[in-house]
Amino acid sequence: MMSNIHSTPDRGSLPIPDNQFAYFTLAAATIRVLPEQHSLVVDRSGGAMTLVDWQSQHFLEQIGFTDQELALLTILMEHWPSYVQYDKLLSLVVENSEVVQRAQTIEDARDGNDQVALDAAIAPLSNILMHCQDRLHRLGLEIGTIEHYGYRIMRFSRMEVAQ
Repeated sequence: MMSNIHSTPDRGSLPIPDNQFAYFTLAAATIRVLPEQHSLVVDRSGGAMTLVDWQSQHFLEQIGFTDQELALLTILMEHWPSYVQYDKLLSLVVENSEVVQRAQTIEDARDGNDQVALDAAIAPLSNILMHCQDRLHRLGLEIGTIEHYGYRIMRFSRMEVAQ
């Protein structure tokens, strides 16, 4: 699978930690979430995500996120174009002892087609991710649900309301 992470540009002698920034084009083969020449720069220590147009050399949008939100969004972008399973994301949101229990509940709910139990098991995760949606829309992104399995980053599709 092709990586959608840009290598870090040359920083010269700036004292910036190697892992402070991550770069995502969200493009693979014939699939693009962002326009050509655009990418997202995630500043892990600053808690911001910046949409950059490299061709015009402009920052188009910069959005702040909490550390927890940014960790979840970064994992979703690292796994794009695939999705990330609920239990992997839950490990960033709930205590380790709860992850196994919730993972079992998710599996049981999936097997029994029990949407109420599934929603309850992923509630801490879905609440955080849904809280990010409006900010992600400003970047042209949204979080999509892979029903009963997980979440993934998608292009924001503005639905026009017929009048």
